[in-house]
Amino acid sequence: MSSSNSAKFITFEGIDGCGKSTQVSLLVDKLRSISIDTLQLREPTDGPHGLRLRSILNEEIQAEHDEMLDLFVKDRKQHVSEKIEPALNSGKTVVMDRYYYSTMAYQSASGFSMEKIRADNSFAPVPDLVLILDIPAEDGVKRVLKEGNADRFEKVNFLNRVREQYLKLKDEPNVQLIDASLDVQEIHANIWPFVENLMES
Repeated sequence: MSSSNSAKFITFEGIDGCGKSTQVSLLVDKLRSISIDTLQLREPTDGPHGLRLRSILNEEIQAEHDEMLDLFVKDRKQHVSEKIEPALNSGKTVVMDRYYYSTMAYQSASGFSMEKIRADNSFAPVPDLVLILDIPAEDGVKRVLKEGNADRFEKVNFLNRVREQYLKLKDEPNVQLIDASLDVQEIHANIWPFVENLMES
């Protein structure tokens, strides 16, 4: 957890195409505009483990799910020790585009135990606020795959399973479910009160 009262740890989660990256950027800009020292991060990272994960996720190279889980943990351990904890300890607010909740949702949708994934990530600081941007799988796929893409049906089925896993997390501490089917600015406006309350706490 944050060791400084001013340091807050916020993470954005959700299925592919939910608009996370856009909302991360809007929030970071807003926080900086009111003079809150903010670090924007993402997972997988651009470190060696993260780059290998990105290559696997982009289907440039093949890997077993066990190897992927191992890479997620190694990437996150390095990220926590080199970026997340130093930033929080120095009083910075950290805003993340994906964190271990993504690993839990995506890998459990592939058949892995959510509780085992949680245990494997027990070293990772718990965020002060987790924003799950929720949209139907069909809408997410429309945003990330062109019409007529041969993988479309398979992708919708998989993201439906991922969404189900995310919805299981909605009652966890510090988690807020956000309707991501709205206009970009409406979503941002709905997110801000949760962040504002956190910054004042």
